[in-house]
Amino acid sequence: MRLVRSLRLPLVALLAAIAVNAGSAESADDAHWEYRMASVEGVYQPLVGDFAGDQGDDILWYAPGEGVDVLWIADAGARGSDSFTRVRFSVDGDYRPVVGDFVGDDYDDILWYRPGTTPDPIWASVPTDAVFERLDRMTVDGDYRPEVLRDYRDGAHKDRIVWQRTSKGHDAVWYFDGDGFGGHRSGRLEIRTDVAVRAGDWDGDHVDDLLLYGPGTVDDGLWLSGSEDGFTEHPLEINGEYQPVTIIGAERDGVFLFGPGAAADRYLRSEGSSFTSAPVDSFPTGGVAHGADARGFAFVHSTTPGTREDGFVVEAGAGRRFKLSESHDIGAGIRPVTGDFDADGVVDILWYGAGDRPDELWYAQSLDPT
Repeated sequence: MRLVRSLRLPLVALLAAIAVNAGSAESADDAHWEYRMASVEGVYQPLVGDFAGDQGDDILWYAPGEGVDVLWIADAGARGSDSFTRVRFSVDGDYRPVVGDFVGDDYDDILWYRPGTTPDPIWASVPTDAVFERLDRMTVDGDYRPEVLRDYRDGAHKDRIVWQRTSKGHDAVWYFDGDGFGGHRSGRLEIRTDVAVRAGDWDGDHVDDLLLYGPGTVDDGLWLSGSEDGFTEHPLEINGEYQPVTIIGAERDGVFLFGPGAAADRYLRSEGSSFTSAPVDSFPTGGVAHGADARGFAFVHSTTPGTREDGFVVEAGAGRRFKLSESHDIGAGIRPVTGDFDADGVVDILWYGAGDRPDELWYAQSLDPT
């Protein structure tokens, strides 16, 4: 879904309710979540996007291989597992799916990328009961890690894909035409294989840029998207073993550096072509950091049983920690799937347990802090 950047889903329910002191982890009032049971039942890779064009985020439950795939179409204004319309599909294959607006209608599409030389189809979102229209014009020749760069400008601007090679060869960036048929052109890049690539709008021009993070003392980099093709490279030095997560900002995005080991957690506040590092409250070391398409928000899901999930919020340019919920311990190994499933402008969480593990929907309450 193409959103105006200033409206990128603030999690106002939590930000309004929490006053966090440095070095503490206070709890979000459970009244600010509405808990609903859910039932996914299967082993899937969830893909989130506005595929049906109704302003709410939908979920395609993709089962790699020959399993049955199910699209959950969110009903705007409704809540709960029964508020989704379910449509069965058959992807039939092992892919590394890429979600973005590639075709030209401001809804999200799916590029079904599979390493090698076989065709990689695009499922273009269409305003019909079929939901998708298959386009077979793509072939991504090689083994890559794809990263989507969103474009939030008005007009006929399409998202780009950066293809980072996993071994020998060259990296590339794809620029889509927005012609409705997946037309694109390719530019050559040299990224390296020893860095992790993260997208975010670091300079505030409504077009995503790149952070190149190298674990430990490996060289890092900041690549800013220009008004034309290509990137402008800027030096960056992070140092340390981290999980980098993009933090959506009202003007410019930042980066939460979660140190699951000995490294102290940090928040990188963007200054346009550089970052300023700020300390944050200490998080438990056993966990996985997750971003969300919500302004100033991320969270850490603990991998230690009995430990509550932690939220990360940016306050006055610095990072703070709080508990997502006092009464609900999701448990280790449950995957969070985030999106605005009821189309109220606030990001929600579906906690997905693969197989027969329990699932649960958390709807954030839309309370205006003003």
